[in-house]
Amino acid sequence: MKIFVPNWKGWEADIKNLEKYTIIHDTTPISEPNEKSQGGNTNENRKDDEIKVKLNENGRCSIYFETEFKTALEILADAGYEYAVLNPEILRRDEKMKSTFPSISSIDGVHDLPDFETLKSLIRKAKSAKGVDECGAIGTFVGIVRKNSDGKEVTRLEYEINNDIFYIKLKEIEKILKKYPNIADVRIHHNSGNLYPGEDIVYVVVLGGHRHDIWPPLKESMELIKKELPIWKKEVYLDGEAWMHDNQWR
Repeated sequence: MKIFVPNWKGWEADIKNLEKYTIIHDTTPISEPNEKSQGGNTNENRKDDEIKVKLNENGRCSIYFETEFKTALEILADAGYEYAVLNPEILRRDEKMKSTFPSISSIDGVHDLPDFETLKSLIRKAKSAKGVDECGAIGTFVGIVRKNSDGKEVTRLEYEINNDIFYIKLKEIEKILKKYPNIADVRIHHNSGNLYPGEDIVYVVVLGGHRHDIWPPLKESMELIKKELPIWKKEVYLDGEAWMHDNQWR
């Protein structure tokens, strides 16, 4: 799912050419609901009791959240939305969001944006691959942030990627893994920015004919990711920090 802020006149008309999009036009804490945005016929999806996402018939979306806005975005990605458009009015009220999500000046810039993925959204994409009718197994790997690393307590990881070649290398790794026998598709997603203990770092999804087909490429996937991807991380501890390329820490 691509998330962006439209920064041009007439954006509401232009985005109608996108497939499966929603406009996030309000973000409000549950304890202070916006009565106007609750009106109309809605289809409500929930994740826990702390997040509510209301989708109305016009493709607009209201998000009421008690914890992280990111969790609400995961609901949209899990539901199969390909684009989440943040109404510029939201950013005028929230300076933090302005620095978090990309602002683009025309509809042409949408397709170059990075994807926001969840494990469920990657699995859904893998199931749409050619040859899926002959497949009977999906293998997944999820890397998470550990709280204790080499005797030190980790408060967060900070990942930085080289955008110029990161996604090229990622596609190359997927292509290599697809060459294994009876493999129909491979999908990889690596998160960046600040990640905290227990949060997901990387997803790998392998679609294959049988269960014994998926294990070899799944095992090799992380070796290739750590060796080939141009990504650096800073481990931040209670008593210090350290920068390293991801292949220095296994």
